[in-house]
Amino acid sequence: METLQVAGKGVLEVTDWLASNVLLPIGGIAIAMCVGWAWRRDEALAQAGIGRAGLERLWLATIRVIAPIAILAMLGGMLLA
Repeated sequence: METLQVAGKGVLEVTDWLASNVLLPIGGIAIAMCVGWAWRRDEALAQAGIGRAGLERLWLATIRVIAPIAILAMLGGMLLA
């Protein structure tokens, strides 16, 4: 199977790169968006073990906005490199 070439690389190399550099970051964004926006706020905070009001807001802002933007920036950097 390794003898088949895609863009000068073996199929397994291309598959490894795709899984590591594209699919995992997209999965991370999907999880962050689901936990931050779709999951009920009180359930998400209880599962995260966060009880203080200031920490709740920081955690929610991070999971809803900062994490997806950071992951997109890293994904863009990997794809453009």
